[in-house]
Amino acid sequence: MVPVGHLYDSSYIRHVPPLYSPSQVETYLKKIGYDAPLEDVKPNLDTLRAVMVKHILMCPMDNTDLHYTERHHMPVTPQEMYQNMVVGSKGSYCFGQNGLFLGMLRGLGFRAYGGPGRVVVPARSPTPNYPLEYTALHHLVIFVQPHPEPYERVTYLVDVGFGGTGPMRPILFASGEGNAGRQVTKEGDFKGGWEWGTYPPERHRIVPGAFMDSSLESHPGSGKPPLRDWHMQVSHTPGVDASKREWTTLYTFTDKLEFLQWDIDAGSLSVSLMPGAIFHRTIVCLARFPAELDEKYTSGEALDSEELRLVSGSGEGSQKLEWVGKWTLEARRATKRIGGTVLEMKTFRSERERLEVIRDVFGIGVNVEDARWIVGRESELLDEGDTQSKS
Repeated sequence: MVPVGHLYDSSYIRHVPPLYSPSQVETYLKKIGYDAPLEDVKPNLDTLRAVMVKHILMCPMDNTDLHYTERHHMPVTPQEMYQNMVVGSKGSYCFGQNGLFLGMLRGLGFRAYGGPGRVVVPARSPTPNYPLEYTALHHLVIFVQPHPEPYERVTYLVDVGFGGTGPMRPILFASGEGNAGRQVTKEGDFKGGWEWGTYPPERHRIVPGAFMDSSLESHPGSGKPPLRDWHMQVSHTPGVDASKREWTTLYTFTDKLEFLQWDIDAGSLSVSLMPGAIFHRTIVCLARFPAELDEKYTSGEALDSEELRLVSGSGEGSQKLEWVGKWTLEARRATKRIGGTVLEMKTFRSERERLEVIRDVFGIGVNVEDARWIVGRESELLDEGDTQSKS
């Protein structure tokens, strides 16, 4: 039996030479607000947690290069991403976000590699039994082994590129199914469970899962595909009663394949050019900001005593968690939320106004003159009369 937290065959991730220079890694740390000299940064779980949250806070989800540039090209190579996201003020989607983060983790001394995933989306031809379907391998995740011997094979899933409902923190590579509590990651004591998301009650977990469109079955005539994959799941069920908690699968992934740079290049080209794909037809912008925990959670009404101790940072061995709100671009508006609470909304009626919001609210490096590059594209913002005639 493979020990808790290990890859499927208990493989060891080797050190891979970083593609970023020490000065580039130092510039990245300053960009995300990680205040420590490079030589003092230790590649351990605490560092991984801190750098992940800071990256998510500083690096927006963004596909504006695909719509507001002459080339209509999403840069995802390591040096392109460094120039765009670290030197510049652009963001990216999963291939760029996790590609940059993987390279920086290696530059910090972490042992890590990338793996592929399939996102769960509404079915193109939905039926009552199959309202959802999986995409092609259009998502990138990261596997990291941050512990020293004798726990050097204990692995965590990291993902800074899924978007608004994606995970905020490293998740131990172990099943959280049937476990009411938060995961345990103390050296010598590893247990699968859930991990907090952006803001309570959001939680994430991973569970063994099947690719439901698979041609395989567990044994002849069963009709049941084997549990060869993992599912990333999210829950927004409030309260502490785990029996009532509902979980939704965001994507399925595998640790059995390594996603290399040419896989990233091919995947990005596919999602950016494929007609009908969300990135091809939609402007995607998401920016996060720090948030304070609301009184209804610190009062203990929505958390049990152990959860309260963990999130508040009180008590021996506790860890004060960081919480996050977000700005999202939706149709003709930008919305600011903390959890399920809407705090502010900005509307726009033209490409010029949308670009101003993207620049001023999301902090993304666009100019109002860039509107000329989106003319004629599916994502172009038209007035209501033009929208009706276009449809």
